Amino acid sequence: RRRVLMASRRKVRGRGLAPTPVGAAVETGASASGRDGPEGQPSSKANLVPRARYCLQLASKDSAKAILEYAVGQMVDRGLNVKLMDAKYLIVSPKEMEVLTLEAENHKYLKALKNSDEEVVVFSRAVLDQVKPSDGNHVFTQAEEMKLLYHVLQSVTIDPKVLEKLKVCVGEENGFLTRLKSSNPPVLEDAFPMHESTGLKELARGLKMSFLPTNGLPLKEIRKYFGEDVTFYFSWMQFYAKWIWCPALCGLLMWLLRPSGVTVDNDPYLPFYSIFMAVWGVLFLIFWQRQSAVNSYNWNTHSHSAVELERPEFHGVLSPDPVTRKPRLYYPSWKRRLWYVFSFTAMLPLLFVGVCVMALSLNLNGYIKDKNSPIYVASLSKYAAPGGIFAADTPYYGFWLIPTIAHSIIVNIINSIYSKVAETTTDLENHRTVNQWYVSMVIKRVLFECLDCFMPLFYIAFYQLDVVVLKAEIISLFMSDEIRRVVMETVIPLAKTLVFGKAVFRSKAEILDTVLTEYEQFDDYLEMVVQFGYITLFASACPLGATVTLLFLFVEVRSDLFKLLNAYRRPFPMRASNIGVWFTVMKTMVFLSIITNSAILGFSSEQLMQWVPSLFSRDAADGDQVMVAGSGRYIVGIVFGFEHLLLLVALALQWTINPVPKWVRVAIGRQKYLRKQRTGLQLGMDATSKKGKTD
Repeated sequence: RRRVLMASRRKVRGRGLAPTPVGAAVETGASASGRDGPEGQPSSKANLVPRARYCLQLASKDSAKAILEYAVGQMVDRGLNVKLMDAKYLIVSPKEMEVLTLEAENHKYLKALKNSDEEVVVFSRAVLDQVKPSDGNHVFTQAEEMKLLYHVLQSVTIDPKVLEKLKVCVGEENGFLTRLKSSNPPVLEDAFPMHESTGLKELARGLKMSFLPTNGLPLKEIRKYFGEDVTFYFSWMQFYAKWIWCPALCGLLMWLLRPSGVTVDNDPYLPFYSIFMAVWGVLFLIFWQRQSAVNSYNWNTHSHSAVELERPEFHGVLSPDPVTRKPRLYYPSWKRRLWYVFSFTAMLPLLFVGVCVMALSLNLNGYIKDKNSPIYVASLSKYAAPGGIFAADTPYYGFWLIPTIAHSIIVNIINSIYSKVAETTTDLENHRTVNQWYVSMVIKRVLFECLDCFMPLFYIAFYQLDVVVLKAEIISLFMSDEIRRVVMETVIPLAKTLVFGKAVFRSKAEILDTVLTEYEQFDDYLEMVVQFGYITLFASACPLGATVTLLFLFVEVRSDLFKLLNAYRRPFPMRASNIGVWFTVMKTMVFLSIITNSAILGFSSEQLMQWVPSLFSRDAADGDQVMVAGSGRYIVGIVFGFEHLLLLVALALQWTINPVPKWVRVAIGRQKYLRKQRTGLQLGMDATSKKGKTD
């Protein structure tokens, strides 16, 4: 096999084309059947079989044979196995571990030493035997191997002149995959990591053993397989489930111990629950920062600076870079700002549609009883009136839930349409890096979808001033959203995989990954953040929301991990030291919740009236509370004083509690010191060696 490989390399150097016919696999150790990886683990780290595999989807089955031969030949010459499947997919894997160790040395990976729990070193082949294994006998986890394989693929060299002769024009972008995806005509349509059976089995075993979402998730196995970015999401879910127990129990007790005739509208103890939830929200964020610091230290990502992957779609004018003096694509920022304005303008029509859907839903639910309301529709409200088909007293069991479920489905459709609009407008903004594109996309979609989800609740709370109806709407949204999430994100993708995967690729298990749905982590984060908003923004109206959230988390955590293992493509493993922009979104919600709960206390409910009845009186017509003449200034003063006091408490807690535990700060400082000592010692040895040679 080694002689065949050497002969193939000589042919590549001589002809510049692939050493084997297109479609023939060059296999030197890596398994090429199904999702399976190596059965046994060799004792030597240098001889371990790589487990990473990438799938390159060709833009067309009719791609010219000469182009494929050239591309395959360049990959083989870089030390990669290439196998053509179904005339449209190239399965790529490293021939030997040496290919990945060289790349890890180039990217200066940090690795822990065997004989030290404190010291980490920059990886090199010289310290290979001193490095602590990360995954069994392997120096690198499966996620790290996948990242290294991606970097190897990106470093494959191609000659634009050769491609020009083959009638393919490539741009000035860096990276083999990037250039072939953005070429004219495009050579590659997509490139994605492939699943590996051993890692999947370990994760499935860990999922079966984890019943409680508070501490049973196999985070270690998730990190090895998916990388730190995905693991941070599940770590946050586990932390969230652990912290939600306290407000869930408090909310449940308040509901159970509430006297007969008392509702959320006139419960005198709900203001204390609002104070508790405000403090809880601030402490939750602070201690999550501390947990993130612990995670990033344990996973060696605390000094991580995000790798800025350039987008193949980025375009501009070539001009010298002021730092490197090398030619680089440049795009003026003023043009991007104009596209920001266009993006906001494109959001308005869909937001108007969302307002219309909200109005229809509220009428069908019977929440709009005021005929002078600007969104009252008599022809719809009659169906929710007593005796109507959607009324609470309807003889048709469960029909009253239809408007809420329909509203949830229509909002989901609108959000799906807007996600495509947001993606298009973000593309028009022409961001250079994937991270810049992602942040812009998150801001657009979070802003739109939060408005879409919370508009009905804000209308009920601050226009209709009916917290009893607000509580019923929140519980209904909880139930309908959870059912929709499980069906849309797990059941349907899994059914699609089972049907199409077996029908189309029954004899080609290796291509099963191509029929899997692409994983969008954004959707998982967004759904949980919206749920977080329900229990914080409207805590004084729905204390039972935290209890419902805890129950749904039992389903959500397992559902999210199950769908990643069975219904979605393997996401690209990204290094991360926190959850990124989502922390800022939650922090904004916590501070907004102080304002909304203060307003509900004083203006939307009778909770404040229970404590200062002298400032209120009853309307003789409908029995609602009204302010006593001249008491408005005092009520406003109490509400805003309450709100400012909570804001000061929140700021004091943030200022008092350090977001990084002391032991983590000490350990990181110790690591830096030991690394500096080792670097200084190595430089001294190199200088002595050089001087000896000179003498």
